[in-house]
Amino acid sequence: MIKAFGLFNTLIMHTKEGVFVQEEILSLLIKRLLDFKKRYRQNIAIIGREGTGKTTLVHYLLNNLSCLVKDSKEEKGIIPLYLEFKRGFSFEHLSIQFIRKLLFSFLKTKKEFSSEEKDFSLDSLIQQSQPYLSLTISTILQIKTYLAEKKNDLAYSSLLKLPYLLTQETGTKMVIFLDEFHYLGYLKLSAPFSGLTKEIVIQKDVLYILISSAVNLSREILSQKLSLLLGSFEIVNVEPFDFCTARKFLRQRNKWITFSPLCRDFILVFTDGSPFYLSTISRKIRLLSQESRVSNISFSLLERCLYEELFSEEGEINRYFSRKIENIKNHHFENLACVLFSLAEGDKRISEIVKKTGKKRKEVSRQLFYLVKKDIVFKNSRFYLLQDPLLKFWLNSSYRLKQDDPSFNLEYAKQRFLNNLKDVFQGFTSESKKDVLERVRELLICWKNESLLIKGKRIKLPQFLQVNLRIVFFKGQNTGYERKVLLAQTKEGRYWVGEVRREKVSPSLIEEFTELCRQISAEYKITRRFIVALKDVEIDAKILAKERKIWILTLKDLNFLLEFYNKPKVVMF
Repeated sequence: MIKAFGLFNTLIMHTKEGVFVQEEILSLLIKRLLDFKKRYRQNIAIIGREGTGKTTLVHYLLNNLSCLVKDSKEEKGIIPLYLEFKRGFSFEHLSIQFIRKLLFSFLKTKKEFSSEEKDFSLDSLIQQSQPYLSLTISTILQIKTYLAEKKNDLAYSSLLKLPYLLTQETGTKMVIFLDEFHYLGYLKLSAPFSGLTKEIVIQKDVLYILISSAVNLSREILSQKLSLLLGSFEIVNVEPFDFCTARKFLRQRNKWITFSPLCRDFILVFTDGSPFYLSTISRKIRLLSQESRVSNISFSLLERCLYEELFSEEGEINRYFSRKIENIKNHHFENLACVLFSLAEGDKRISEIVKKTGKKRKEVSRQLFYLVKKDIVFKNSRFYLLQDPLLKFWLNSSYRLKQDDPSFNLEYAKQRFLNNLKDVFQGFTSESKKDVLERVRELLICWKNESLLIKGKRIKLPQFLQVNLRIVFFKGQNTGYERKVLLAQTKEGRYWVGEVRREKVSPSLIEEFTELCRQISAEYKITRRFIVALKDVEIDAKILAKERKIWILTLKDLNFLLEFYNKPKVVMF
């Protein structure tokens, strides 16, 4: 059961089954369900990469739907329907599943219906529903005829009308979850999305929640093929856990295990907060901990865990990545593999990849376009990135070793894998010991006039002549004290001035920083001011910073730039 305080603003994320969901997104979905119950409908599209917990979130919502939207025993609830699309499923199979789930969900609302020892075949469900849903059942029988005659377009058109008919006959509302909805476009139908759009507009008593792991493709479908005349889908982006949430997740999954702060933070950065990776690694760590009879996790045990998950043929993450590679294979895969290996080594420009692979620019561009479309590669401005650090490491240290060695000496490959893992861990350890201000200074030194999109805005990152850490004396209203700032000199002789703040950024802090820059400007010609905010930024502070033309880099922005320049991320709680 969910425990809630107020109007579901704060929700307990732990259940008896160990389900762990993102509170902010769950709260939003519950709010939309409550609004729908009050006759305000906002259809939703939940989009995020594989392994970010979308399906877990939806099933958690489904399992608790009745207690969330039903105020009294007498009040009618909302009938849920969940349908998962998978590549290779036929239209006939999906149609029968849709009908069965629709009728079963309806029958569950009847007191006389028992889910124990019942025949749940389609014919049985039709027979049990007939007394209540004459129009709906009549249409279902027509759909069965269309399917038998292979008239899929007619069957699809009638299938889409079923939710409307059911709500009209019962006086209830419905919420329909279509998981991996983009696979609808793979079915042999004339116009799968335009037909769905038409019915969504008409069916005011049906809330549609679409889910997809194909980030780019689903966005394209939503903007071009599912654009509604009256209101569009609200897109809910499901990202990997932030480090604070990921730490809670790791703690909840490993209650009797103690991680050193360094090993814990390394896991968070290495997995990038992915719920799937964290869950899989936690399961393996618990198993190895029991076998070794240790509760304090050192790097040696973590090393063994990652070897078994990323290198061993039985490793769940290894098999997951292998399937991902198999799914993108085509007759040009040799070129594609070279491109992936180049990206995994840190190459980001087409020119760099062309040089590394020896392939023609046109061919590399085509392969990169394909990888972006498949959500393997992320494009930012003119740069191409492998955003998944675990996939990047696996490509270089597991998959590539097995591809490059025809004889495949297992012991040699294993040792190379472990050496690479040690190097990554030692690099992370070394960077973690540095002060964040020093890490930001080293980051600025890496800039070479790149132009990147950050929060949708194009930012030019100039090549500085020098970047220095300076201690300046700040004269406040009542007192003065020393402050550490970064001074980065451009080739024009002007300066960027910045500082790192570990506390929440407030309007007063912006005012203070503005005055600090004014005092510094007496000695240096300032062209840009920035604050690296490691904690939250108050809304009023954001507004004031925009007015003062102060660039605020959040922890997420900082970590994006660190990752872009092949540096470990900063972990802050």
